[in-house]
Amino acid sequence: MLNSHIKKVGIIILLIALTTSFVTAQPANKAKERIKMMKKMKLLEILSLDEQNSEKFLVKYSAYEKKVEEQRMAVDATANELGAAIKKDASKDEISNLTEKLINSQAKLNDVYLEKLRAFKTILEPKEYAKFLVFESKFMKELQKILLNMAKGKGKGLRPGGGRGPGFDDNE
Repeated sequence: MLNSHIKKVGIIILLIALTTSFVTAQPANKAKERIKMMKKMKLLEILSLDEQNSEKFLVKYSAYEKKVEEQRMAVDATANELGAAIKKDASKDEISNLTEKLINSQAKLNDVYLEKLRAFKTILEPKEYAKFLVFESKFMKELQKILLNMAKGKGKGLRPGGGRGPGFDDNE
C-alpha cells in the first residue's frame, strides 16, 4: 500500500515538473513533449518500479532518449541536405557522397538505439527488461493507432478517463 502511494506521489511530481516545462515550450514542441511524457509514464506504469529504481530508470532513460533524438535530428538534416541536392540537380559525386553520409547517419542512429536498449539490461530485472523491450518495439505503432483514431474523430486512448490506450496493457 505504501509502495503504491510513493509511486503515485512520484508520478505526480514528474507530471508537475514536466507540466511547468510545457508552459515555456514552443507550441510545435508541445505535442512532442506530451508524447515523451506519456511514454515515460506508460513505461513506469508497466514496469512497476519502486521509487528508487524509478528515479534511476528515468535519469538513464532521459539521457538515452536525448542521444537518440540528437542522432535522429542528424539523420533528418542529412536527408534534407540530400533532398536539396536532388532538387538542385547536383552532380553524381555530390549525391553519392550525401547518400553515403545518410546511410552512415542511419547506421549510427541504429547503433545508438541498440545501445539504449542494451543499457537497461543492467538496471532492470529480466521480466522488467522484457516488458521494456516489448514496450519500446510497440510504442510507435500504438501511438500511430491512437493518433489515427483521434484524426478520425474517435479520440480513443488520449482523452481524460480514456484508459491506458490500446496496446499498452501488459497482456497485449
